[in-house]
Amino acid sequence: MNTFAFSINDIFNRALNRKPAKPFIVFGATRITYRDLGKRLGQLTTYFRSMGLKPGNRLVFSSRDEALVSILYTGLIANGITAVLIDPDSGAKRALAIIDHCSPECILVDADLISRWKLNSFQSRVLVPVRTGKRTEFFRQLFGGKREVENVFPGCLEGLELTAPETEIDPESDAYILFTSGTTSEPKGVRISYRALFSHLQTLSTVYRMDSSSRIFNNLILSHADGMIQGPLLALYNQATVFRPFRFAIQTIEDTLDTIFRDRISHWVMVPTMMALINQLVQSDPDLSASGSFRYVISCGGKLEARLWQDLETKFRVRIINGYGLTETVAGGLFAGPDDDTHVIGTIGKPVDCEVRIVGDDGRAQPPGSPGELWLRGSLLMSGYINAPGLNQEVFRDGWLRTGDLACQGDDGCYRILGRLKSVIISGGINICPEEVTEVLSSHPEVQEAITFGIEDDIWGEIVTCALVPSSKGNLTTSVIIDYCRDHLEERKIPSQVYIVDHLPKGRSGKVLLPAVKALVLSENAETDVLNGRDGNLKNRFLAIVSRCFQMQPEDIDPGMHFNDTPEWDSIAHLILIAALEKEFGIQFNAMEVMRINVLSHLLSTVEEKINAR
Repeated sequence: MNTFAFSINDIFNRALNRKPAKPFIVFGATRITYRDLGKRLGQLTTYFRSMGLKPGNRLVFSSRDEALVSILYTGLIANGITAVLIDPDSGAKRALAIIDHCSPECILVDADLISRWKLNSFQSRVLVPVRTGKRTEFFRQLFGGKREVENVFPGCLEGLELTAPETEIDPESDAYILFTSGTTSEPKGVRISYRALFSHLQTLSTVYRMDSSSRIFNNLILSHADGMIQGPLLALYNQATVFRPFRFAIQTIEDTLDTIFRDRISHWVMVPTMMALINQLVQSDPDLSASGSFRYVISCGGKLEARLWQDLETKFRVRIINGYGLTETVAGGLFAGPDDDTHVIGTIGKPVDCEVRIVGDDGRAQPPGSPGELWLRGSLLMSGYINAPGLNQEVFRDGWLRTGDLACQGDDGCYRILGRLKSVIISGGINICPEEVTEVLSSHPEVQEAITFGIEDDIWGEIVTCALVPSSKGNLTTSVIIDYCRDHLEERKIPSQVYIVDHLPKGRSGKVLLPAVKALVLSENAETDVLNGRDGNLKNRFLAIVSRCFQMQPEDIDPGMHFNDTPEWDSIAHLILIAALEKEFGIQFNAMEVMRINVLSHLLSTVEEKINAR
């Protein structure tokens, strides 16, 4: 028997049998207990076997139902079936490229995605979840109710007997494949083995000092590593509870703080952008530290600036653990904190359960104080990119992974990130490949050439920006480009700023000079196709600014719009809108107003009140 497989099943058995009534995941007022999870895992095992799925097979799935995603992901891991989760906001071209790249035995997606992604012609089996996007429907089925037709998921699970998951799982087989930043034509699928996943879950548990009493608040995106690995899977590994009551937005910051205090959260997982927004908008909250439960804030997914780090620790009187890792290293690798030895503000700390090397241009290891590329080695490394031998040869050197990040080691033994060698935009903790955005822009019939890059921002780290040259004068507008991007890209990858220019500066070799492009678009000469709306009518001026900031057509804007129902109204757009209104009307919003405005008509009324009060 495979001893490693037994250790995996032991984790599942301990979690399911010790305290079955204990919550596994809490979605606001609705809870999935470990007993509920155990029932679904048993049914999923029976279902997978009836479908002929075996360990080592791949299953692609995508859904907006987080309960379904969390349980299905767990069920796949328990049965040795490789999980391939696609962001439901992905465009059809990218989704099809991913499916084609990993050749799954089965596809399970929301009903609307079958037509949007044009999956009907796909040769693999397609399964349709019931009433997609309706969390209550999944829970209704979870706890019993009318049985749905057998070819519809998850209704097809009802009535199935409970079967124990697999006991024979090859530790080197793929637990999951996660497609990270990369172009549509060449998607980068990161293969994480069972050995890498479970060894790193142990590392995270040790560093974060987690156990079965831990209560994790993590509402990061499940289709990204930090959302799933440091959320449901880390909770399962420790028989702990994870809380995902709502998506993070400026408007939910107050509710988030209330949840952390009320539900006695011990660990709060965030990206630096979330921390920057909270630091900007929230005063000190002694209730959090006074509760005695709140232990650590875990920062991941981007560089944590020293001043922000210090401000938040002072404000909330809690220690921040700053982690450094990549999708290619499961989730982490180096950690600053919680121990005094590694808790050096402004650093990424020291490696845990892995080795680090700083390598210069000459390929030699650099001494402390000298900059170079950060290389990692250890059990946490990916097995490689799927079907990409050339790329694997490029990133691996004798068992070392080249991270593409420029770093150095200080005299204190801690490591510091100095910059990036690779062209990745990190916006709000999300890695965005600029070439992917440029590829979409260039496919528009009226775009002659385009380039995408990041503009530094104190809150988001970087804002996705593009400059493009139209193929003919006067036919292309920024709103047309944004609408096109929405059809082909996830919302988080859509450019926040679009500049239409006459040319892109190039060097002698014909290569676009990025610094010159940035200087061009930041100058006053760049055309941004902004609707001015200066006709003296307050409402028209207001709607014109909303149109510009949300990058929406004016006719699509309704005063009754609520941020929860408007994908374009994310936290970036919200802050940009507030700043634009302040500048346009000579008014100022306080932090509480910024957080509590969630309906467009309410915002308009607030603007009118402030103008009248001047």
